[in-house]
Amino acid sequence: MSTRTRFIFWLTALPLVSVGVGAAWIAIYPFYLKIKDGGPSSTFLIFHLHFFRVLGVTMVLFIWGLISLLFDRRMNGTK
Repeated sequence: MSTRTRFIFWLTALPLVSVGVGAAWIAIYPFYLKIKDGGPSSTFLIFHLHFFRVLGVTMVLFIWGLISLLFDRRMNGTK
């Protein structure tokens, strides 16, 4: 596997990591408010639809990684 393919697969994981960090922040936020000032008595969550682009970017990067992997295998098989 070439460095290019490894890099593309590594980039594929970044959007998923950012979603995981967001989920962790949602879990930690109520405790943060209690420590800070007692915080408001109620909180709510807003989910923006433009975050669905993260899924599309992840899929595109994964497909690019597969194409790169297949290209690497083809080039190594002809040498």
